[in-house]
Amino acid sequence: MAKVRAVEREVHSSLVPACYGAVEEAHLRWMEGKDRDDGHDMFLLGPPGSYRRKVAMRYCEAARREVEHVVITRDTTEADLKQRKEVVDGNRTIYVDSAPIRAAMHGRILLLDGIEKAERNVLPTLNNLLENREVQLDDGRFLMSHVRFDALAATLKGGAAECRRRGLVRVAPTFRVIALGLPVPPFLGAPLDPPLRSRFQARFIATSVDSLAGAPRLAAAVAAVNLPPDGGRPRLPCISSDAVARMRALLELPAHARPTPADVFRRAYPIGVMNADPAVKDSVDALKKHFALDSPDTDRPRFESVDICTDAPARAAAHFAGGNGGAGSLILPSHGVVPEGMGHGMGSYVMTAPLRHFFGAVLQDLACGHDVCVVGPPGHGKSHFVRHLAGLLGYGEKVEYMFMYGDMTSRDLVQRRVTDTEGNTGWAVGAAVKAAREGALLVLDGLHRVPADLITVLAPLLQDRQLQLHGDGAGPEVLLRADRREVRGGRGGAVHPNFRVVALACPPSPKDVWLSEEFMSLFAVHTMPSWDDEALQDVLGKLHPSLHDAVVPPLVSLVARADSDGDGGAAALSLRQLLRAANAAARGKELDAGSQRQRAADTLARQLLIDSLPPEHKAQVLARLQSAFGDLPAGMGGSRARTITGTTRARDGKTVAFGDVVCPVAEPKNPERVPHVHFVEIERHMGVLAGLAEALFTRRERHLLLLGPQGVGKNRITDYMLQCLQWERVYMQLHRDTTVQQLTATPQLSDGVLTWRDSPLVTAVREGLCLVLDEADKAPLEVVVLLKSLVEDGHLLLADGRRIVRAGAAAAVAEGVIPVHPQFTMIVLANRPGFPFLGNDLFRECGDVFSVFSLDNPDADSEFHLLSSIAPTVDPVIIRRLVSAFADLRALNAAGRIQYPYSTRELLHIARHLHSDRSASLGDALNNVLSFDRLDPSAALLEPVFERHGIPVADVLSGDIDRSGVLPAWQRAQKVLCDVALSPSIRLGPPTRCGERRASQVVEVAAPHRRCAGTSLSMPQPAARPLLDLRYHRARKFSELLMTYQLPSKEGVVDMTIATSGTGSRTVFALSEQPVGIWAFPDPLASTSGVAECSVIRWGAYGSGVSGEAALVVNGKPVQAGNNQLARAGDGRVVAYVPGDTDPFVVVTIGREGGASLKALRLPQLFLRGRRTVEYFLCEVVVGSGASSTPTTPSAFFHPMNVVVLASPKERKVVCIDVAKQVYREVALGAGAPWMHISATTDGAAVEITTDTEVVRVVPYQAATPATIIVQRYEYIHADGASPADGGVGWMGATAAARVGSGCSAYTAAGADVAAWPRRAAPDAEAYPAAVTPGGLVVYANHATGGVGGVVDTATRTAKTLLTVPKDGTAVDSDCVVAVKCVDDAVDGPVAIVVTERGRVTCVQVGEQRLVPALVTYLRIRGVGGYVDKVLRDAPKNGRLWTAQDVTSRVGHLATAAGRAEHQHTKDRAATAPKEGKHDDDPHVGGNQYAGGSGGADTA
Repeated sequence: MAKVRAVEREVHSSLVPACYGAVEEAHLRWMEGKDRDDGHDMFLLGPPGSYRRKVAMRYCEAARREVEHVVITRDTTEADLKQRKEVVDGNRTIYVDSAPIRAAMHGRILLLDGIEKAERNVLPTLNNLLENREVQLDDGRFLMSHVRFDALAATLKGGAAECRRRGLVRVAPTFRVIALGLPVPPFLGAPLDPPLRSRFQARFIATSVDSLAGAPRLAAAVAAVNLPPDGGRPRLPCISSDAVARMRALLELPAHARPTPADVFRRAYPIGVMNADPAVKDSVDALKKHFALDSPDTDRPRFESVDICTDAPARAAAHFAGGNGGAGSLILPSHGVVPEGMGHGMGSYVMTAPLRHFFGAVLQDLACGHDVCVVGPPGHGKSHFVRHLAGLLGYGEKVEYMFMYGDMTSRDLVQRRVTDTEGNTGWAVGAAVKAAREGALLVLDGLHRVPADLITVLAPLLQDRQLQLHGDGAGPEVLLRADRREVRGGRGGAVHPNFRVVALACPPSPKDVWLSEEFMSLFAVHTMPSWDDEALQDVLGKLHPSLHDAVVPPLVSLVARADSDGDGGAAALSLRQLLRAANAAARGKELDAGSQRQRAADTLARQLLIDSLPPEHKAQVLARLQSAFGDLPAGMGGSRARTITGTTRARDGKTVAFGDVVCPVAEPKNPERVPHVHFVEIERHMGVLAGLAEALFTRRERHLLLLGPQGVGKNRITDYMLQCLQWERVYMQLHRDTTVQQLTATPQLSDGVLTWRDSPLVTAVREGLCLVLDEADKAPLEVVVLLKSLVEDGHLLLADGRRIVRAGAAAAVAEGVIPVHPQFTMIVLANRPGFPFLGNDLFRECGDVFSVFSLDNPDADSEFHLLSSIAPTVDPVIIRRLVSAFADLRALNAAGRIQYPYSTRELLHIARHLHSDRSASLGDALNNVLSFDRLDPSAALLEPVFERHGIPVADVLSGDIDRSGVLPAWQRAQKVLCDVALSPSIRLGPPTRCGERRASQVVEVAAPHRRCAGTSLSMPQPAARPLLDLRYHRARKFSELLMTYQLPSKEGVVDMTIATSGTGSRTVFALSEQPVGIWAFPDPLASTSGVAECSVIRWGAYGSGVSGEAALVVNGKPVQAGNNQLARAGDGRVVAYVPGDTDPFVVVTIGREGGASLKALRLPQLFLRGRRTVEYFLCEVVVGSGASSTPTTPSAFFHPMNVVVLASPKERKVVCIDVAKQVYREVALGAGAPWMHISATTDGAAVEITTDTEVVRVVPYQAATPATIIVQRYEYIHADGASPADGGVGWMGATAAARVGSGCSAYTAAGADVAAWPRRAAPDAEAYPAAVTPGGLVVYANHATGGVGGVVDTATRTAKTLLTVPKDGTAVDSDCVVAVKCVDDAVDGPVAIVVTERGRVTCVQVGEQRLVPALVTYLRIRGVGGYVDKVLRDAPKNGRLWTAQDVTSRVGHLATAAGRAEHQHTKDRAATAPKEGKHDDDPHVGGNQYAGGSGGADTA
């Protein structure tokens, strides 16, 4: 290269570049010409990388030109380009010149690096300096060009001195500006401002690949990548000169440690993790295949171990074997610290085969002096890897952790502004400069979070090991590489040879494209290896040897791998979550494999927030967990709370137990910091407390995350736990404006000195307190992600320069270091992610570093107990209805039908209102909560939910409650009583004895088992259809009528039954025959009913050959249906009896909970050949519940009820069918009186056949003789003159019987005595007896109304007529009742459910004893509780029960009396002043409403 002429003057040697390598001579000659001859400013353009800077520095080195280097970022301000104020001597302000001003004054070269990154309004500050060499400074001085300055000095008397006295400063003629920038486009950045661009002379500096001459394949590949786009080929991300230099260095390693060319290319060009266009990736893949750079690295060297040499100078030797060069070692930087047991928990690091290769690859780059970036998904071990790497290399405490966040600026990395105790301002070095000077390992954790151009402020340090710092005014400071510092000297320090940078980042995404071409010029990119099953099992086996072998595979199968196809979102786990689940399972060493699997599954469900997921996503997660762990109990994660009765405190007060977790109680130094709350110990909350205590004291997890919707008790549970443990608490409320400084340390001005006030977080860390971070999801994510650095790494850099480090570290005694107290605990509270909570997704960003607990609204029993404790004076029935109504509202919210998630907090508001104001109605209390929704379009969905539970809210949602709420109590009572429309009761006298009942005989009939063949039926899938015209009639008016609705099938309903599942939910089944099908839907009366939808199961079509008759298809053969019936068959399932053309069979259907399937059981022996139909009746038998029965083997179809009975009056035959075993037995009863009724006993263990003179009880199974059927006969002996019942309904229990016929209304039997009431007590002549309840209620059906015609209560000796047709008229002509079923509802008592042949269903409350509590609850809901309490206090003492009519009449009497008293008080009060009445021109005499009258004191 030709020699460049040097400037002949004294220079500041530390600012003159040194030790820069060779560059292209043509660039230097061009720059020399612009500098010497033309005096132009220059702009060097080119692809990303340091080559442009190297060309500029090499020219300045050759010309011995001083350089003021300014790296431009988005944080660059006018003060960085002109002058900055500084405070000195405590009270004096001075101005310090910045680098551009110093360069202009001293004739240096100003190197502006990264022009395209400047904000639009910053660089115009230099426009006048570039154009005219003039600029006005803030301190009053004015810089002018040397030509004008010299001319002016020649005209002034004092010359140059006079010019300086006037504040004029001469710009040196050798001042030049060299700008470095990227072409925009195609690269990212801001385009050049035209006025700025026009002031430069530009030259393009291309990337050179000459250094790869020894690797022709790599050189050709790099050249192909950097080719400009041509035709249809897209532009590929370029490879910088720095990447080329790294490739050359790796290829020059010894053969035993040299990576393969394919591996070298991947590190320099990580297209696999870049978020590139598919066309770009395809082009790169084709290019790699063409140059054979896609072959597997089968001959790569194997990393073995690292030895640390503690002799000076300390170094580490990494041993490699294999490859193409045998065995050997690489020398790496080290501080000679041999870690004890691999400190920082590194002794537990498991080195799998992929990790061993990964370590070797990183060590190769570090040995070459390269900085590396590790890319991997969150929670996959990046932080743990870098800690282990630092321990392997012997860095000890020489590790600087820098957690990156979105609000970070370039000053946080390099230098930040500080104020000393005297008030003087200055600069303090950042973590990067500190690490460079000390030779530390700088860890940049979370590089993907910061703006893409922020890291470029470190580009000179990373690429050249050189960085110019802000000076203190005494002279320039430049951080130089050690060899350059030896040559040039100066201030600023040297970069230690051991200095390395390891960056950690997550893979780029379409919304976060951080891995740019410029970034690839700074780091060698390494992708964290994915975890295969073998590696994961190896890790779990070595970390937790107590884990059973059956537990490891399910855990491994759930880990999200980097090479997954993208469906891992359903139940994808990070490695961090996997280890937490394995740790939880392994702590139960004494547990068997099943218990460990259960504990691991429960921990994973909790970590995945299964209770907070949308229904479809939750189903996917449960399916994944089910496939991995097998059968799981209901309520995984958070909803399956432990059964904890309460806390147990030791007598000495030193321990407290939450369930089986015993926790020590602390002795607080500051008792005022211990929270004190009123807490009701309910089961759900105590289960959560036990889980929190187990995490803190059993698993030793110090940082918890409690997620849940609003108002479920997150704060109350946390405070109560701290209160029991006597832990001191500090509290922080986060919000959307929370900053990093507020979370860590906040600056404040005190006596003119800037000081820093520690946040509660720092206080808790230092003193070992419990920090409660509330509403953490409301804070910006770039703020709360700082918690990851503290929780996971134990390091956090504060804004004032202090560092939080792990407890026990050697650096803990150093100044500016805060060790983490061993007792420091953090509990983070946040709402669950997603709508309608308007927060950020905290769980997605850093949730896996915490032990996660999900808290939802309590279950119904827990919520009822909580409200009852808070409001003990409120009627428990009202509380139960509120709890059920709000449960339905939450179900609507979960289904996405309403937006607001109603919580326990709203229920507590309502309960407290009712407790504090006994005269308030439930509508008044609900108005405080539902006023928010008055104008919400979804409010229409709220009214039917509350009405289903008997809570009127129409006035609340319409606003009428605001007007009616001001009525006096007596007027409100009278208004409410107008809405009570009860049928009158007839009191029955004592019954007449009409005979006795005697047990006549007990016979054991041999009945061998016979096989009945099962045949599967073809049928379509069940279809869901909504119930029609669903109305709740008790919300606005009170009567016996509860509800009416219409089945979707309006024709051919023939039977109905109601089944109760093992969980207590009721399902209504209706059988239709046009076509044949079963309609199944949850009973709308049940308090937990959701959306009323019918699931229809059809297996037949309209008649084949016979009009109006249905047909079944069995093995392809149509079979006509006959007398169809329906019966229960266990746990929400039913049996349909559908006699066919020649053979009857029982069709089995599994209810909604278990899907649907059909099976036909043929019973050919039941019929005589040649007969078309035979009349049989279907009954149900509960096997296993009776004292004299024997349970059979449970089956998938029926459990515990799996026996049905067919009884034929004509054949006088009973057939007992075990549907589970597909066997049946039959018994003939012989000749006798005609059968009147066939039914099952109340315990379901037997079938009773009622005749005029006897009752025959058939017990299907007997414990002693299971092969026989027991037949027991009861004979009725009529008294003289008594008229026998000749038809109706029969029922017989253990102690009493009731039957209805034409001769009497009902009769009861107590022991052997039989008593009857005369027929005149029958409630309705059109009604006929349809059902009898176990409590002695005889229910009548009425064909004329299609509902309940009346009821006789044999217990209270009352009867009433119930014309249960709504006033709007829904009765249908000729709509006969086909079935009446009675259920004992927990809230409304015995309820008769009536279904007609056209599918209309009516629900009526038939029990007088439960009608009174229902009426009392209704009156209290409507705000008449005060009068009701007075009535109940005056209840009769003679044991006589009050009817509902008695209650209403007495409440009306009290209200009328109160109204009269108020009226009399108003009438008798004295006149205090004349009233002003109406005015007119006529005279008025006497009391009237016109002014001027001569009436009494109260007249106008």
